[in-house]
Amino acid sequence: MKEEKPSYEDLLAKINVQEQKMNRAKRLYLFISRINQIIVRAQDRNQLFKEVCNIAVEIGGFKMAWIGMIDPVTQDVIPVGVGGLDQEYLSVIKQISAKIDQEGGRGPAGIAIRKGTHQVCNAIEEDSSMDLWREEALKKGFRSLIAIPIKMYDKVVGVFVIYAAEKNYFDDEEISLLNNATSDVTFALEFFEEEIMRKEAEEAVAQSEKRFHTLTEVSPVGIFRTDLTGATTYVNQRWTQIVGISYEESMGSGWYIAIHPDDRIKIYNEWKKVTADKVRSLLEYRFIKPDGNIIWVIGQATPETNAENEIIGFIGTITDITERKEAEDKFFKTSKKMEAIIEAIPDMMFEINLEGMIFNYHTPNNDLLLMSPFFFVGKNVREVLPAPAASVCFSALEEAHEKGFSRGKQYSLELNTGKFWFELSLAPMKEDERKEKHFIVISRDITEQKMATEALLKNKTRYRGILDNLEAGIVVHDANGIIIMCNSKSGELLGYSIEELMSGDRESLKWHFLNEDYSEMKVDNYPINQIIRSKTAIKNFPLGIMEPTTKKIIWILVNGFPTLDKNGNIQEVVTSFIDITKQKMMNYEIQKAKELAEIANKSKTDFLANMSHEIRTPLNGIIGFTSLLMESNLEQNQKDYMLTINESANTLMDIVNDILDFSKIEAGKLELKIEEVDLFAITNQVVSLFKYQANQKQIDLVLDIDANVPQYLFTDSLRLKQIIINLIGNAVKFTQKGQIQLEIKTILPFEEHYVNLNFSVKDTGIGIQSKNLGKIFHSFEQEDNSTSRQFGGTGLGLAISNRLLALMDSNLELESTYGEGSKFYFNIRLKKSEVQNHHLLKTNGKLVMKNILGAKKVLIVEDNTINMLLAKTLVKRIIPESIIIEAFDGDEAIEQYQNQQPDIILMDIQMPNKNGFEATHEIRKIEKNGSTPIIALTAGIFIEEKEQCLKSGMNDYITKPIIVSDLESVMLKWLSH
Repeated sequence: MKEEKPSYEDLLAKINVQEQKMNRAKRLYLFISRINQIIVRAQDRNQLFKEVCNIAVEIGGFKMAWIGMIDPVTQDVIPVGVGGLDQEYLSVIKQISAKIDQEGGRGPAGIAIRKGTHQVCNAIEEDSSMDLWREEALKKGFRSLIAIPIKMYDKVVGVFVIYAAEKNYFDDEEISLLNNATSDVTFALEFFEEEIMRKEAEEAVAQSEKRFHTLTEVSPVGIFRTDLTGATTYVNQRWTQIVGISYEESMGSGWYIAIHPDDRIKIYNEWKKVTADKVRSLLEYRFIKPDGNIIWVIGQATPETNAENEIIGFIGTITDITERKEAEDKFFKTSKKMEAIIEAIPDMMFEINLEGMIFNYHTPNNDLLLMSPFFFVGKNVREVLPAPAASVCFSALEEAHEKGFSRGKQYSLELNTGKFWFELSLAPMKEDERKEKHFIVISRDITEQKMATEALLKNKTRYRGILDNLEAGIVVHDANGIIIMCNSKSGELLGYSIEELMSGDRESLKWHFLNEDYSEMKVDNYPINQIIRSKTAIKNFPLGIMEPTTKKIIWILVNGFPTLDKNGNIQEVVTSFIDITKQKMMNYEIQKAKELAEIANKSKTDFLANMSHEIRTPLNGIIGFTSLLMESNLEQNQKDYMLTINESANTLMDIVNDILDFSKIEAGKLELKIEEVDLFAITNQVVSLFKYQANQKQIDLVLDIDANVPQYLFTDSLRLKQIIINLIGNAVKFTQKGQIQLEIKTILPFEEHYVNLNFSVKDTGIGIQSKNLGKIFHSFEQEDNSTSRQFGGTGLGLAISNRLLALMDSNLELESTYGEGSKFYFNIRLKKSEVQNHHLLKTNGKLVMKNILGAKKVLIVEDNTINMLLAKTLVKRIIPESIIIEAFDGDEAIEQYQNQQPDIILMDIQMPNKNGFEATHEIRKIEKNGSTPIIALTAGIFIEEKEQCLKSGMNDYITKPIIVSDLESVMLKWLSH
């Protein structure tokens, strides 16, 4: 039997049912969307409850909706928000409760509260749970209801009840959407609660800070607080009194300038240790007050951490210990002085009485004793010395007793190491408490003097033989310049015999001395006359001697010194001189070769300069006209040819420039031109030069300038730019994927008028093998031949950069891992300018103002070009007279905000450099007049992202895809404020 086909009426009925279902779902989705908007706008719970109930009726199409909160004492459910025409329904029905033992607690609302989940009643006239409320509900036209528990932090605190005019209204889809809507209400309640707790916490912190500052200002010790970098954020009055600088001068790094220079490294190392180990610091160091006085302090510093146990700064104290340190220093110096005096005495010292008993001793060398010192004290002199030596000692003792002193008596001892001679000196000491007279005995070792006297006699003849066999001439003059001693070599070099030299007849000695330029030397400049006149030594004094007969010139190198008496008068003058005639001739040949090399080098330099000029002239025409041709209407293959010609010409120009710069450097003709420059402008210009190449290779080219780097400095902008261009150019050339980063940051030491900067270019390119690290800095050399063939270049770039840095008292350094990338960096010290502006560089955006009602400036921040075009189109559609300002990342957004001061900002969230949250945070920090509305544009659909938008300082939230009506309502809402 065939199945009957449905009639037209049946199909039409099904279509109507489906259409009703779709319309109902649309109303619910719109209802949830409006709830999200209410959550963002609502200021408190009552406003939230009231508007949610009204929206449920107006948008959701429900008959009635109400929200009740549980009284924590009675457990009654108290209505706090009602929406719908039949609001009097709640005033006539039985009181609803959360308790099961109360009649009012047995309905859908009470059950939902206790079970913690929704309760649906799709047929009020039949459902037994509605017995107490059925009559009134049916009178009002209620046929279905749903009760959904409201939770805060997973605890049920209320209920959301919604009534429909149709039976069996709530299906699974409806229930799921209404549960989501109630979850949004829960989020808002938790947000309000957290906001209240945050304000209470802020108030408590403010009170604590107030008490802290009150205590610190009356503290007897200096108290300070710093951030993580050591920059001071607070000092009390006592701290400024101790250090001697004002509160304003001590802020930031100002306190560091007052630190004694010798203690700065110690403090810096302690700071690193405390930061790494998170331990308390205890350190003594010095400050130099403005009046020049040095103050000693003992400083204690304790790390201050946040909730994640991360160090965010330091809190500490200083106590003035100057008086204690001065007392310690005085005691230490006195003690050291006494120790030095005792230790400096080279003699043995003994304390004895008239009978020869030894009570004490001091000796720098126990080897001079006949027995161990342990047995020495308490013995008699006769017990420790041989009879002859003891006899001499007692003779001196008797003399000292009678005359009050004894000097010069000598004795000898045969020790294990040989024979030693000693000389005695005795003097009486003060009587002790027993009125016994003691003597101090000094026994000086004079063995060396004895041996020296004997050796002097033996060596006099020996030294004469040595002097006569030396290759150097030795001459000794008296105070008047008369020769009193000389050796045979001196006669040979001076052209006279020893007898003639020592005759004392100046008239017979005719000297003909020459200067290095072969001119005749004046008598006053003779070496002996210079020494007698200045009473100082001469060293390595060249001198030419022309022999009287042969006229042959001998060159000698003279050294000489005077010996002076205690009054500073010359006793003798000793001179020595060696023959340097061969060396002089060799130096002459070397000088001639050097001059020839300099002439050749100058010819090379002149040739390179001329060559460069001749090549650059036609290249200039090639580059200029090919650039013009590429802007004309060419066919594609013609454009390709022109581009190839243009790039080849530019490459050749770079090579010529490198060779010319190298030639200038080698010739010493390249000088720096120091002037005030904008460092931010220079580096941004350089990065812009390579943006196109980097984009073509899909490489991220990043400029990262530390916040502490001054914008205006004194340097040679052309050469600094040349160095950076070379480093980034190499990085782009040898990097196929990844990132290239130009980073500029400040480094130690911190100075008032100068800044020490670190420039680094880091890439993720091919890297350099360790064996070639030094080679790449050589002129005309690259890492290897394959590199030259694959990547091109002259091999001059790094050599020129290094030479330029040498002119700036710096040098280029390298860290590289083969296959992973390289980092080129250098440190440079530059003078600061008096004018500083740490804002980012401004763009040349033009602002068109029209005095037409409704004209608004709209800043659109969007990194995607298609989305940017869509946003601009929609805004123009909503506000035709609007002025649109574009920004493609967070950094540009901040810059455009500062320059243009827009009326409203549409902010994308996910962007390079700075995302939307970070950009909003920065804008809120710098804005001055009022609060510019910032509307989030994002594809995010989670409630957590809405919370993050609000926390970052945004005013509203629009999800993607952007609906023109939503955008229009949000913009009109915020622009009408």
